[in-house]
Amino acid sequence: MAVSRKSCCVGVAASLALGFTVLMIAGVVEKNRFEPFYRPAECPVVALALPMPLFSLPASMVAPGTQPGTPPFGLYGSVLNTTASCRNPNQLEITTKKGDFASTLYLPEMSAWVWGASEKNLSAGKVNGSYLPVALISLKDDYVVPADGVGSGKSEAIADAPLSSFLGVFQAATLTGYVPLYTKTVAKLESCSKLLGMTFCDKKDTITWCGVLGGNCQTQMNRAGKLVWVPGLCSFTKSICRSGGEKGEAEMKALVTAENLGVSTVDSPCRKHTGFPPSTNCPMPVAPGLNATGFQVTIDALVDGPDPDSEDLDKARSMINLSTWLVIVLGAVGSICASSLAACVVWRSMAPSGKHFESKVQSILPSILSQGLEQPKKHEVTIL
Repeated sequence: MAVSRKSCCVGVAASLALGFTVLMIAGVVEKNRFEPFYRPAECPVVALALPMPLFSLPASMVAPGTQPGTPPFGLYGSVLNTTASCRNPNQLEITTKKGDFASTLYLPEMSAWVWGASEKNLSAGKVNGSYLPVALISLKDDYVVPADGVGSGKSEAIADAPLSSFLGVFQAATLTGYVPLYTKTVAKLESCSKLLGMTFCDKKDTITWCGVLGGNCQTQMNRAGKLVWVPGLCSFTKSICRSGGEKGEAEMKALVTAENLGVSTVDSPCRKHTGFPPSTNCPMPVAPGLNATGFQVTIDALVDGPDPDSEDLDKARSMINLSTWLVIVLGAVGSICASSLAACVVWRSMAPSGKHFESKVQSILPSILSQGLEQPKKHEVTIL
C-alpha cells in the first residue's frame, strides 16, 4: 500500500513537472511569435481615375464631336469601384465592419494654392474650413485582414459634386501638371489577437488622411463591355496616409509634394482643347503612374502608412511581454518544484526505513550471539 502511495506521488509530481515545462515552452514560443512586435502592412497602390465621360459638361468644355451633358453639370452617381488588398504581417486580425466605415474624396480649392507654402498650411485649399467634397466612399462588405495573411475589401464611390468644384483643379492640372487629391476615412477598427489559446479583442475609432498627386491623363473605361482609352483625372503617384485628426492631416499634406513622390514636368505648349493659347506653357507630368505618352499605368509601390500610434504600440507590447514572461517564469519555477518533489519522493522510497532496519538487526543479532556463546568441547584424557 505504501509503495502504491509513493508511486502515485511520483507520478503526480512528474506529470506536474511535464505540464509546467510545456507551459514554459509555450510561453517562449508565444514570445518569439510576437517578434518583431509590429511591421507595417503591405498594401499595393490602387490607382484612382475619374474618366471625363462620367462628367456632365457644357458644350463649351467638351471636345468637338462629343455629346455635351445636361444640367446639373458636374460629377454625380457611382463613379468608382475599387478592390484594395493588404498583407498583414502582424499577429492580429483587423476587421472593419461595413457600417463602421465612411470615407470622402476631396479636392483642394486651388485658386490661391502656391506650391512650397500651401502644402505646409493646414487651412490652404479649404473653403469654410473644408476641402471640396467630391464623392462618398463606402465598403460593399466587411473588410477582414487576417493575422499574418492577406485580406481584400471592395468599395464604391458615389459622387455628388457640381462642376464648380472641379474648375480650379482642371486649370491647375493644366498649368502646373499635377494637383493634390485627398481622402479622409473615419472607421472603427476591431483588432483581435490570440495569446496562449485565448483571444483578446479591442475596438478603436480611427481617422486616416491619405493623399496623392494626380492630373490629366488617358485612362481606361468600360464602354459596352469593351475597355477604351478616354481622357480623365487620374492619380499617378503612390498614396501617403497618416492617422489622426489635424495632426495626421498636416503630416500627410506636407508629404504630398512632387519632390517627395517623384513627379516632374516637361514644358509643352498648350493644346487647343485646353482653351489656353499655344504661347502658354502647359507642362506634361512625368510620374510613376504615367507612361511617356500620358497613359495611366499600374504603380509598383506600396501605400506609405498609416502606422499605429506609438503609445498604443507600447501598451500592447508591454502587455504581451508581461504575459509571456509571467508564463515562462511560472512554468520554469513550477517545473523545478515539481521535479524536486518527484526526486525527493523517489530518494525516500529507495532509502531503508527505521522499522526495516530494526527487524534486520533483530534477525541477525540472535545468530551472532548464539555463535558467540558456543564453546569448543574439550577432550578428556585419562591417565592410567
